[in-house]
Amino acid sequence: MADYFDLDAILAEEEKVSVHFNVGCTSLGRALDPSCDDDDLKSGSEVELPFWLVKDLASRGMVLLKLPKYFGQRVNNDLQADARCVNLGEKCKYYYEVGLLILATTHDQKLADFVMNTFEIRYQQLLINALSSRSGTKETNTVLRVLTSEERKVFDSGWESKKRFNQWVANPPLNLAGCKRRIPTQSRRVLAVRNQ
Repeated sequence: MADYFDLDAILAEEEKVSVHFNVGCTSLGRALDPSCDDDDLKSGSEVELPFWLVKDLASRGMVLLKLPKYFGQRVNNDLQADARCVNLGEKCKYYYEVGLLILATTHDQKLADFVMNTFEIRYQQLLINALSSRSGTKETNTVLRVLTSEERKVFDSGWESKKRFNQWVANPPLNLAGCKRRIPTQSRRVLAVRNQ
């Protein structure tokens, strides 16, 4: 499980998911479902609740978790067609984190395989974008808008690595331990220009 103070983990658990109540709840009707006409929530009611509450209720057998729409068949079809083009950040900023939370509750192997496959496909394009983009350009901003929280971390790490590598190529240490050959200053500048 994530670190207790991890802001992304907290926000992921705040995502609302739909549940089907297996039992009735006395005096919680309006508290759990503002559209409820009664103080009691009847068995069979469907309500959207934050995941932090759902996981405890599901472990007690009180509710049956329903997959959110962004894990539904329509989004799955879009992701299977071309996962790189789907705006997951718009559907759920914490798509992968919520997927892992649902997996911990439902143990659905099909969902696990699908979420992992989606990440693998998008990861390849994500690294290409991170290593070939320039900060502040329209193309980079477009790429960043469609990313989930986890993908944004990967992008930022890749971009930071590229930036540090270019700095190192432009100004390498004067004495590299174990290095027999020194790259001439002019060659370093040419490499730095090519890698930008």
